[in-house]
Order: sequence, then structure tokens, then C-alpha cells
Amino acid sequence: MAMPLRLPIHGIQTEHTRDMRSEQTKSPANRESISDDPLRSVNVKRTKSATLISVSCSVKGSVCFVRAGKSGQGSWLIRLFGLLPPEPFSDDVVVFGLGGRALDAVRSDREVADAVSALLKSGTRLSLQGNKLTATVSKSSNAATTQALTVLVRATAAGIERLVGESVNDAIGTDRLGRPYMLFSTLAAVVFGVCFALLKPSLTPLTIVPYSLAAASVFAVVTIAFVLPMHLRRNALGGAIVPYATISSIIGSLMLGANLAMIANTFLGERLLVARDIPMTGTIGVTHGKHASCWLALDIPSPDLVPRELIARLPLNCSEVHYHEDPIPGLYDVKLNPGLLGAPFVQSIQRMQPTYAPASVIPCHYGLPTEAMPGLPPQKLFAAVRASLNARGEVTSVVLEKSSGNSTFDDLALSQSRKATCKPFLAPDGKAVPIETNFLFTALPSELRADPASETLAARIARRVRAHIDWNGPFTGLSTIISVHCGSDGKLLSASIVKSSGNRAWDAAALAAVEHADPMPTDSNGKSVEHFTITVQPGPA
Repeated sequence: MAMPLRLPIHGIQTEHTRDMRSEQTKSPANRESISDDPLRSVNVKRTKSATLISVSCSVKGSVCFVRAGKSGQGSWLIRLFGLLPPEPFSDDVVVFGLGGRALDAVRSDREVADAVSALLKSGTRLSLQGNKLTATVSKSSNAATTQALTVLVRATAAGIERLVGESVNDAIGTDRLGRPYMLFSTLAAVVFGVCFALLKPSLTPLTIVPYSLAAASVFAVVTIAFVLPMHLRRNALGGAIVPYATISSIIGSLMLGANLAMIANTFLGERLLVARDIPMTGTIGVTHGKHASCWLALDIPSPDLVPRELIARLPLNCSEVHYHEDPIPGLYDVKLNPGLLGAPFVQSIQRMQPTYAPASVIPCHYGLPTEAMPGLPPQKLFAAVRASLNARGEVTSVVLEKSSGNSTFDDLALSQSRKATCKPFLAPDGKAVPIETNFLFTALPSELRADPASETLAARIARRVRAHIDWNGPFTGLSTIISVHCGSDGKLLSASIVKSSGNRAWDAAALAAVEHADPMPTDSNGKSVEHFTITVQPGPA
């Protein structure tokens, strides 16, 4: 049998019609569900910051109860924007969108007034919109507290229906009223993320901060001084969301100002300014994780890129290096854009193939340790090692380019190549640049090792030509015979190829080596061979 039920909650009583037998069989979980009361549906939704308790309410219009605070909800903002002020509801509660006889009726009903006050003590807002009465309460509310607050919300909805009637006003609810400001700040944040991910990172990001703040100030003034008042003055609940709308407008303006500054500096700068083409030596680094970052760590920090700043790392867009970390220092062609707002950024970066130079030209010092000679097999051995040198002349990597056929000798050649010392190689502009070279290692059996003092003139000529070979191609199957005419003093008169190797590039390198060997060595009497042929091959003479 249905009968009135009075429930004492927080010192007040609420009256609601229930079926006693069905009430006794319901569990607490079921009482919090939508099917709690067939007469009034209820929905409990928990978010990250609060719990929302909503019940159906057949009153059209919008009302918002909030805590009054010391001087009323957002009172100085309400006065500043000329918005409709709230009506006092109780000592600590004010209401927007309710006035006249309807307000007097709700305020004078002791049970409804006490229910509203109890809900506001546990939460921040009680709003009626879209035929729903929603209480925003603390996230930490447990099941028992939530159940009690649900009863209070239902009692308030029933009281408003009974006291107000079918309609209270034609105002827009706080959710719809605040939606444009939420969308504004969210869209600005999304665009900021897109700009941050796609635009080139700046070497000096703080340089554009003043421009960002200046643009943000313009957007904030326009939004807060003109758009916000014109929009909120039209609604009785404007004062209820004015603090939120103001904060959202400021955040959105800051994001929008930063977006505009980044786009102007990078996107427009890339199209309106001419980038400097600078060769730089360094190592590509990548930080993986939730937010990947990429950079070029310079071998030598540069004070010339940004005035009064020593730049050691160039921030890069990871798409430029395809998230590939290159631990070997190399030479990079960097196009540095000064930025339209004065914040330089790397417009493009491309690894350059370093030039090649013979080790004798650089020069480099390397060789085989004498203590290793007795352990070598009794045969002639030759190995070629390709070495990469950085701008300081340090060996950064070595690769066995031609094997001797003996693994022990090959390993010895690689280890000695890593210990080689070279001078920095200077480009035509006088700057030291990375370079590649070949280290050549030759070992002869003890019976073939000649005393340098007794070395023949032919051997000296061959060794001199060998020192001027500039070749970075294959080492096998190449042999070029060159006819040489000299003066008696060794001065080169002419050189021509009499038998080609079949490789034009190697033939040109071999002929250039002979020409660069001018003048040719002479004997003890100062005489040189005036006409001879020489076979030039990559490798030992």
C-alpha cells in the first residue's frame, strides 16, 4: 500500500510517496540507478572532478543555485559586465533565473529551502535545465552520502514542480550558455598542439613570448570586453557562468596568441625569408617516449647562430630525421631560417657525404706496431681501411674496405686505424670539416723487408706515386699502365695511359697520381730515369 514516507536527512525531513514493500527489497546499488523510482528517473554520473546527480523535472526554463560567498557569486564581474545579479535565497545561497512570486514560493517552503542548502553544502551547484535538475557534488562522496543526496535532489525537483508550475522562464541553461567558451579554449588548445607538433621548433622559443602575450591581450580584450558581455546580458543565468567564461576566454586567448606567434615566426618566415645554408658537424639524437624530441648535437657549440648565445644543440622536427638516431657524427647541410619574429629555426637538414682525401694529404699518422711483425704469417699482406674523421681530425668510425685475407692482420689494421692521429681538414673557406680517408696497411715477410737506404729508384718512384693516389672506389681488378717522360732532374714532361684498367674513373685517378708526383725521385747522383712505364694499382706499391 502506498503511503507518505518521511526520511530524516541532515536534520530535515523530505516527504515522498513510495511503496513500502518495494523500498525494503531494494539494494543501495539499485537505489542509485535510473530505475530507483518509477515516478522520477535519476542518473548518477561520476567524472574526474565531481559527481553529477540528475533527476527529471517537468519545469521548463533554467535556474541555477550557487554558493553566495562573501559578496555573491562573481559579484564584481557581474557589476563589471552589467549582468543580471542573483537573488538571495538563504544566508549562504543565491539563485539565478528565479524571481518574483516563484522565488518567494520556493524560498518560503522550509523543506525545499533546507534541501537546497544541504545540497550546496555538499556541492558547488544545483541547476535546472532541459527538464533536469542536476546537483554537482564532491567526487569523494561515498555510496551512502550519494544515496542521501539523491533523495534531496528528488525532493527539490518535486518541490519546484509543486511551487513553480510548468514554466519558470525562457533562459538558456548554464551548460549551453558556457559551451561557446569551452569550445573556444578547447579549439585554441588543439590548434596549439597541432602547431607545436608540425611547425619547426625554435632555437630560442622565449623570443616569441612577448609577441604571444601581445596577441593574446588583443584577443582577450575583444572577447571579454565585447563578446562576453553582449552574449551573457541576454540570459538570466549569465552571472552564474561569468567566472568560468572569463577564465576560459583568457586561456583560449593565451593559446590563440601563442598559435599566431608560432605560425607567423615559422610558417610565414619559411615563405618570406631566405635561410642561411650552413654546414655543421654533429650527432643526431632522439628522445623516445610519450613526447619524442629530436635534435642535432653540435661537435663544436656555435656562438654565431644566435647573437650572445652559445648554441650546443639544434632542436629539429622529428619528421626531418625520421625518428632515426645516428650515433656517428657527420656533416649536415643545415638551412637556418632567422624567423619572422626573430626566433631562428632549422628549416631543413640533410646529411652530406663527406669529401675524400688521402691520408698523406690531411696528414694522418698511423702504422703497424713493430712488436706485431714477428707474429704475422710469412707472406705479403695488404689491407685498406676506410675511416671517417670529424672536424677535429678524430677518427669516429672505421670500416674494412679491402681484406688482406688474414683475419689477424685485418683486426690489427682496424685497431691501429682507430688509434690514428690526423690534423683537421680545412675546406676552401678555411673551416674544419669532417672527411673520409683510406688507411693502407702493408706487411712484408722479413726476407722482403728492404732497408730504406738500399731502396731502389724504381721502388721510390712507385712509393711516391702511391702517396698521391686519391681513390675511394673498389680496390680489386684495377691496374693501369702509364708511360712517363721526365727530364734528367726528375721534372715531369708528360704522362699518358698505354693500357687502361677498363675503369675510367680509376684511370683518371692513376694518371692524376703520377702528375702530382712531379718531380720524380732521383738517384744519389741527382739523376732520374727519363723514360719508363709504371703500373698503378689501388693498394701497396
